[in-house]
Amino acid sequence: MRHISATFTTLEHVNTFFSEKAVQDAVASAQSVLIQLFVGYQDDAWTISVVKAAQKHLPQAIIIGATSAGEIGNGRVSLESTVVSVTAFETASLHPLALEGIENAEYMAGQTIADTLQDIPDLQGILLLALPTRIHCAKVLEGIEARLPKTPVFGGGAADNLGCKHPNVFFHTRILTHGCIAVGLAGAELHIETYVSLGWQALGQQMTLTAVDGLTIISIDGHPALDIYHKYLGIHPDDEDIYLVEFPLLIERHGIQIARNPVSADTDGSVRLVADVYPDEKVRLGYLNIDLVLANTQNLLAQLETFAPEAIYLYSCICRRFTLQQDVELETYPLQALAPVAGFFTSGEFYKNGDHLQLLNSSQIVIALREGDSTVPSKQSPITPTDPTKDRYRFRHARITSRLLHFIATLSDELESANSKLLYLAEHDTLTGALNRRSLDTALTTELTRASRYGHPFALVMFDLDHFKAFNDHYGHAAGDIVLKSVAHTVRKTIRGSDLLFRFGGEEFLLLLPETATSGALKIAEKTRLAIARLSLSCAKTPLPKVTASFGVACYPQHDQDALALINAADTALYQSKAQGRNRVLAFAG
Repeated sequence: MRHISATFTTLEHVNTFFSEKAVQDAVASAQSVLIQLFVGYQDDAWTISVVKAAQKHLPQAIIIGATSAGEIGNGRVSLESTVVSVTAFETASLHPLALEGIENAEYMAGQTIADTLQDIPDLQGILLLALPTRIHCAKVLEGIEARLPKTPVFGGGAADNLGCKHPNVFFHTRILTHGCIAVGLAGAELHIETYVSLGWQALGQQMTLTAVDGLTIISIDGHPALDIYHKYLGIHPDDEDIYLVEFPLLIERHGIQIARNPVSADTDGSVRLVADVYPDEKVRLGYLNIDLVLANTQNLLAQLETFAPEAIYLYSCICRRFTLQQDVELETYPLQALAPVAGFFTSGEFYKNGDHLQLLNSSQIVIALREGDSTVPSKQSPITPTDPTKDRYRFRHARITSRLLHFIATLSDELESANSKLLYLAEHDTLTGALNRRSLDTALTTELTRASRYGHPFALVMFDLDHFKAFNDHYGHAAGDIVLKSVAHTVRKTIRGSDLLFRFGGEEFLLLLPETATSGALKIAEKTRLAIARLSLSCAKTPLPKVTASFGVACYPQHDQDALALINAADTALYQSKAQGRNRVLAFAG
């Protein structure tokens, strides 16, 4: 395999490049040739002229490309240029497919790609270029994964920039504005490894996506989504620069932290993304930590050195270029030490993490390719990975900002932890860990509303430890506390995960059992009674006598439909249980 890339701004230089001896020699005996073009400005005529120049000199090549928000050639970053990447495969074969006009049929388009490629022998991966701002790319990925769950898929989304307001992808001279291009890479000798670099760190408190409509976040924590950016970052809805890429929303999904960047805002306060989010997902604002970026780059270099790549493709999010600015080459140029590097800054990246194919934002996807074994040493001239950082003051400002944001994030975590502890103390009984009376009022109101709306039953079970006052008087309050804590612990292990235990007062407890009628509540109460009766306890190595409890059961709507009346009904049943001899379960008899 040979990989050659170059950066251009004139057609004369393009023609010179394709006619160079190094390029012609590289493709002379190649089984297949892939040309990727990354174009940094909107000019269809320019794109077509570059494609035709490539076709003239390399007629056998498969040519694909995308508009970009920054171009990467030989590890260096340029703007409003065109990067040409030529990969000559010695044995591998290429299988291209272009689909246009697939909006609202993205999942089917993904299945079409998979169906077209799945029977190709030795399929090693799929390179995908698409338009996240025009189509639902996550659905395309879902369609591919449904048919090809084990095949790596990688690539990026065409981006817009100051000179390109209408991104596109292209296959030869065919320009697509609402579609995608896939290229299957196949060959027994072809090896492909995919890597992801993140480097984002959470900032501020955790929030919940409370309303989502497709790729639009309507509200966060019940407030218009843009209000969150206004509150924490001072971004006003009327600001011209509403891209918000410096601070993405971070989400934990499938074991990795992924980011989502709002790309526009509406007058109603909603924000639009280019990647999928879902209602009730937990999010936090994030920032790019320069130290994490550098550490990730060093780890990546170590992994890639073992793989010994012959070509490296980079698909990096525009927000990384936007945030790192002049220091963006800290994570692109060091890779050139191992193999020729080419790629572009995207509006979304495609990456398979384990068994999950995902559309990412704010990440850098690194694709390492090689034909044959890994014993061949790198053909590249040695480049010290830390070369760009020799000037100790070069990115000092970025590090100062990272330190400040780290301080804010740590402070936020401490405040959130303290608030969580205060909330726990406000809602729980400190001795037993059971929920308290204050929590009961809230939970019972919520359950009554839900049960009334959906016509479902629920039950209350009141239980009281038998002869507990006499027990305390004889064995002391320390022994009594051991009993109360042990009973609460045992009951929590006995009831279902959806059931709630409350300390009602003294030695009296209450269970709230959702979705439970009288017969089910009696069974749970009896199971709980037996678990308490089987307890073997001691205090200061002195065995304590067996503890029993009496139970009363009341159900909604059978016994009443008012919260206080239901509690009184359960309490009445409890006292009937005690009157009949204790250590038993009775339902309210009216």
